[in-house]
Amino acid sequence: MQKEYPVVSSVAGLCVPACLRSILLTKKMDFSIEKIAKDLGIEIPKKYTEKYPDLKINKQNIFKQPINEEKYSINNFFKKNGIPFKMKLVYTKDTTKLKEILKKHFHKADIAVCYDFPTSTNKPGKLGHIAIIFKLDKNTLELSHPSNINKNIVSYVKLTKAIQTHSKKKMAGIWIFKKDK
Repeated sequence: MQKEYPVVSSVAGLCVPACLRSILLTKKMDFSIEKIAKDLGIEIPKKYTEKYPDLKINKQNIFKQPINEEKYSINNFFKKNGIPFKMKLVYTKDTTKLKEILKKHFHKADIAVCYDFPTSTNKPGKLGHIAIIFKLDKNTLELSHPSNINKNIVSYVKLTKAIQTHSKKKMAGIWIFKKDK
């Protein structure tokens, strides 16, 4: 089971708008990364202001993504822009349940995952990330940030651990994008 999404170029800290843009482009909806980021209340380090002049500069000089606040939520972005979609967050600590959720929704929806990237690659550190799920296999899945042509193959077990590490508080989990009824 495999899906294709367009490559979308962005800086690493704008992975949420890049994923949304990639998904929306498959629906023939063209929103810039900057427009999506602005509507999501994302603030950027000063060094990116030339590339993204309409985005607010963060005082601590870091990426700030307040998408867990209602006014900056993805569903609010959809509503504000007349996009007939809803995003549902599903958090699980159980690998079997994770596989079941993905199999159930993969052909009916677009799916992304919010997780701790270093945990998924056995590298040190902590770094929240979101990636689109492109392919499901028996024991692994392929996911990638849309600006990366190389898709990462990750086991369901490792992805479950990466979701737990990032935490539900930080919106870790499976993000299911479906048409709003």
